[in-house]
Amino acid sequence: MNSHAPDQTPAGPRALSLHRPWAWLIIHAGKDIENRTWHTPYRGPVILHSARPLNTAILAELAHRHGSQAARQAAFIGFVGVADLQSIHPATACAGGCSPWAEPTGMHWVFADPRPFRSVIPGLGSRGLFDPLLPVLIENARLAKESA
Repeated sequence: MNSHAPDQTPAGPRALSLHRPWAWLIIHAGKDIENRTWHTPYRGPVILHSARPLNTAILAELAHRHGSQAARQAAFIGFVGVADLQSIHPATACAGGCSPWAEPTGMHWVFADPRPFRSVIPGLGSRGLFDPLLPVLIENARLAKESA
């Protein structure tokens, strides 16, 4: 099985980049499963990053269900909040029936207790689970330089 995480579970929270608007849906709209092709031993808080690729069909559905303001927020790029990664199981364990968000193949990452940030924190994403501190610092330094 493919693993994008280090062999040892790191200290502190990890971050995960998701295509827009999936991170927003986990934090604000009850999306409790993230479908991935890989597994990690890490469990605990995950800071969710809304990445550049945008699923426009899902964003249109989000606007229809939650309003245009929610759709605008879901389109932002950056760190949107934190949720607890409770478990990971193969889709075959539940036949994709553990959540309306579950796909019939791959790995189901089970998230709970989503907590939004007051506003989106600018920062660059990365592949796999990553340390969120450095991307946030780099992006905020860039923004500070631009505004000077």
